[in-house]
Amino acid sequence: MEKPSDGEIYCKIRQYERLGNLLLVEQWKALLSDHRRKCLRLLSGRRDGKLAVAFDDLLDIPGLWEGMRISTLHTVMALNCDEEVIHYLKHIKEFWHRLLHGDNNALRKVDQATVKALELKSPRYSRRDARVIQGLLMSGQIFAEFSRSEREVIWGDLRSVDGLIPSLFTFFEDLRYLTACAGCLKRLVNLSRQDTVYTAFQRSFTYPNPVDNQYTLEVAESTFVVKPGLVDRLNIGYRHMWLYAMRHYREIPTEAKKKLLAKVVVERADENILSALAFLANKVGFESAEIYDLKQRSSDNDIARNALLKARRPDQYQYSNSTLEASVAQIVSLFDTAVPVPCVLSSPSLASDSLKTPENRCGFPDEDSYEQDQTNGRDQEVLALVEEEGFAVVEQEMNSLVEEGGPAEMELEMVERVQQERFVQEWIEQEVLKQEA
Repeated sequence: MEKPSDGEIYCKIRQYERLGNLLLVEQWKALLSDHRRKCLRLLSGRRDGKLAVAFDDLLDIPGLWEGMRISTLHTVMALNCDEEVIHYLKHIKEFWHRLLHGDNNALRKVDQATVKALELKSPRYSRRDARVIQGLLMSGQIFAEFSRSEREVIWGDLRSVDGLIPSLFTFFEDLRYLTACAGCLKRLVNLSRQDTVYTAFQRSFTYPNPVDNQYTLEVAESTFVVKPGLVDRLNIGYRHMWLYAMRHYREIPTEAKKKLLAKVVVERADENILSALAFLANKVGFESAEIYDLKQRSSDNDIARNALLKARRPDQYQYSNSTLEASVAQIVSLFDTAVPVPCVLSSPSLASDSLKTPENRCGFPDEDSYEQDQTNGRDQEVLALVEEEGFAVVEQEMNSLVEEGGPAEMELEMVERVQQERFVQEWIEQEVLKQEA
């Protein structure tokens, strides 16, 4: 007999807990390894219980639970990004409830095959996805327990879906990306045992109330403008930090917390990127000892000194103190001759001519997408669009489908990036529209 999946076990445990049948609860828990049982205990005892509630809110959609990974729940909690995780889980719930108009009976009929076929698809932006989904839907291979007329209504709703279709599978895949970005932000604040990343930044925010009816936006890398308006500057500043982390997480690897073996190569953080991260945090209203220390570093001096020491290994050569410092100063003076490249805000271009498969539409971005996010300023354009018209227009701007085949097929890179970023951006829309109305 095949062992039940993590998702089936989780659902059964929750079902019998609600019924008060502790005997069956323990019988289902016995199917889990010690590690998985510990993960469940940690989830149940997590702070105010909101994280567990966010998972349990998906119990009425059985098809989602094939993507559950109980063994990874400890990573979810160690991340200390409860607000962001809950936001993602709510996004999953809201998508499926919206698709089936909140009909609980219909939601319970959604099976694993249906979720598997739809997750990470984008029928609005990809004609290939649309053809595949329409064929499966109209033949009854997905939404099998629905009538043909019901499936026709569902197809009409699916064709208007913005972004990628989410599931628990996409959540756990995107968790890796979230972890890398969160590692950047944790360098800027001191997290207590009770803190999440958000509450630590909240404590570090120095302008809790709107002052002078204005706020700061980053419109290009290290280029800021001050805008008028009564908005929640904490929320806007916090989203700026996540956007920066999304652009630069590879240059800011997570700090090692224990002594590593010699064979493990630990990548050093880019000092320029770290300094710019601290500068951005301070510019949008955050102050902490960690931010101050990073700002105090002279990244140019560190780069020059590291270059000299790397060129002549300290265990084989030595500089006198005066010679080393004079050489550092000389190299830094050469850095100062560089002239900034003029900032040009342009519309995002496609990352490649090849169509990404659904399997590559979650988790870490590929090389092309990562480089594109760094250079094209699209996230700043998103902020500007949010400011003027609301977040919905961002995805509407991408609705320019043409014939498929090579460069003619609409690439889903932008849809993927916008969806991953929307979990940390869309509050900006809510706050700006609410407070500027």
